[in-house]
Amino acid sequence: MATAPSGGKIRHFISRLVIVIIALALVMLLYHGARYFLLLFTGALMAILWRGIARWIERKTKLKFKMALPFVILLNIGAIVVFVWLASPSIAEQVDRLSQEIPKVVDRVESQLQNSDLGRRILNTVNAGEEELPSGQLKRAFTVFSGTMNFLIDILLIIAFSLFLAAGPHLYTKGVLYMTPNQYQDTVRDLFSRMNNTLFRWFIGKIVDMFSIFVMSIIGLWLLDMPLIFTFALIAFFFSFVPNIGPVLSAVPPVAIAFLDSSQKALYVGLLYLGIQLIESYFVTPNVQKHASYVPPVLLLLVQFLLAKFLGVLGLFLSTPILVMVMVLVQKLYVEERLGNYELEGRG
Repeated sequence: MATAPSGGKIRHFISRLVIVIIALALVMLLYHGARYFLLLFTGALMAILWRGIARWIERKTKLKFKMALPFVILLNIGAIVVFVWLASPSIAEQVDRLSQEIPKVVDRVESQLQNSDLGRRILNTVNAGEEELPSGQLKRAFTVFSGTMNFLIDILLIIAFSLFLAAGPHLYTKGVLYMTPNQYQDTVRDLFSRMNNTLFRWFIGKIVDMFSIFVMSIIGLWLLDMPLIFTFALIAFFFSFVPNIGPVLSAVPPVAIAFLDSSQKALYVGLLYLGIQLIESYFVTPNVQKHASYVPPVLLLLVQFLLAKFLGVLGLFLSTPILVMVMVLVQKLYVEERLGNYELEGRG
């Protein structure tokens, strides 16, 4: 004779079912709202940077943290506004000049491709694809306008997330701790602290790294008598935030413009960017990032391609800090808690 299931088993089954439903809901939320989670993560990075600098100021001076934090935020935003105000005329002029030079580069490349059968096949394929693209001026203008508006909305959201998280991060960490069983609260608290410290050290190192590339680019392009030096250096500065892929992309515009003068000059510019990348990889990065989490290059490249494919450009730019955060999670929750080891192998 079959016995009816006990109340405890039913409650256990229902609790597991609820957990599965919540997990599926979170996966769907992450999939459809990935862009907003990335913006939130960007805001969290900015908040970590601001609070870390404010803590450093508090330790080095007599200024209290509650006064240092607004000072750091206003100084950061003010520096960006002043930079845009002072540099925007020069940047606009150089970007306009660059937009005039690009068609010349395209024409020269086309003339070079016309000299071979393979080149003519490539041109025919490209031209066939262009005929299928919409060419209406109104549609292009609308695309530019909507893209600009989305970019401005993203910036405003990042600023809002940053300000809220910088002003009161404990409100959100306490919320996570309230939902954590008592026996795991110390682990979660230590995890938050470790992630905060690691991401702050990584961010500071990356800023130093980006400025070094900016300076080396200006000096190298000036020695090669290149035009649009400031614009190309800024491109290298921002793209260096993305390891592996960013330096390659930042070299394309100056090499293309140098190609208008001669193929020899284009070669020199390419060698300049290769040299900057080697100096950055073997001298700058190992020194400025030696206290941050070690990121295996092959794993980083795989994560970059995956995030770029599924989450777009923003996912590509945030691939490194996301991987750093995941490695901290693995180090704490699996390597230390499960295996009992306290240091990941493979540094250096």
